[in-house]
Amino acid sequence: MTRTRMEAPAPAPPGTVFAASYLLAGVAALALVSAVGTLFAIPEFSHRRSERAGDRAAGDLAGYGLTVFASFAIAFGVLCLVLALLDLRGNRPARVLTWVVGGLSVCFDIALLAIGFYDSVPWYAGMTRLVTVGMLLLTIASVTLLALPASHRYFRVMAPPGRPGPPAGYPAWPTPQGPADRPPRP
Repeated sequence: MTRTRMEAPAPAPPGTVFAASYLLAGVAALALVSAVGTLFAIPEFSHRRSERAGDRAAGDLAGYGLTVFASFAIAFGVLCLVLALLDLRGNRPARVLTWVVGGLSVCFDIALLAIGFYDSVPWYAGMTRLVTVGMLLLTIASVTLLALPASHRYFRVMAPPGRPGPPAGYPAWPTPQGPADRPPRP
């Protein structure tokens, strides 16, 4: 008969990590809203760019640019969802990656608000500003919550142990000996 060792259940995440994960999921939802809005704006945006430039190629180029933007928004949304799930489970590298992605997102959102390339289609401009401000606020709140001491304690508890110790009843693992620890050769 084989006996299995029962492991203690993982601790529940504190409210700060729980809220940060859900705020990050909100960022993902807004990124997907942005992608869908962008896909709907492509025909009107392309038409207006073509009329303004007097060249159909300018409209096609704008359409391709918006398609790439929508694709990146979808990928960013998926990345945010994955990071939210990993943060909720106490994954330390995911927490660090959330800070990096959050910082880049804040920079991109501020640049998007400052540039305003989307002003030629009024409904799209309003939607983009609203979604960008929402993403900016949710991202800042999420990364701030992950930096609080309660979150830090949770991620420390969830960290895997460094090196396993010896089984109970056995001596400690031998350590490698350096040149100073070795006996002299005869």
